[in-house]
Amino acid sequence: ENGMYSGVLESQFYDENEISFKLKAYAKTTDGFVFYAEKTVAIQNEHSGGVASCVELAICDTCGEPYGELDQNNHADLMHISAKAATEDTEGNIEYWHCLDCDKYYSDKDGINEIKKADTVTARIKGNFKSPRTGNASDFDLWISLLFVSGGAVVGITLVGRKKKRIKF
Repeated sequence: ENGMYSGVLESQFYDENEISFKLKAYAKTTDGFVFYAEKTVAIQNEHSGGVASCVELAICDTCGEPYGELDQNNHADLMHISAKAATEDTEGNIEYWHCLDCDKYYSDKDGINEIKKADTVTARIKGNFKSPRTGNASDFDLWISLLFVSGGAVVGITLVGRKKKRIKF
């Protein structure tokens, strides 16, 4: 394709103890040009390189294929959530870490000690339902005093009104 030729050569035999082999290619073009190439190829029986995460396998540096197992302690997208104090109106939370890849919650920055989402929540503070003192305490003495003052005012008004009716000029 596009002047490039490729192919697969099957080996009839190779020594299992060898770590490499030489590939030799000889070709002659239609216009008579001859060329020769030689390459040493490393034999690799296992994948290597790459780093597995909590949701992705490692990718082999040589062949580009995924291999191995997931690493449940490697969280590439671990987000830190700061602690927030609870109030009477809202719940709070502890300091924790949330992996956006595997959607798990952790109590440590290394993503090792898994916790449940419910464990991150701190309950609202129970309210003090007593009203603050405003100076309008409904003390019994206050009501009695108010009754006497009001009664005295009514009696005073009544007496003043009667005196005015008696005095006629």
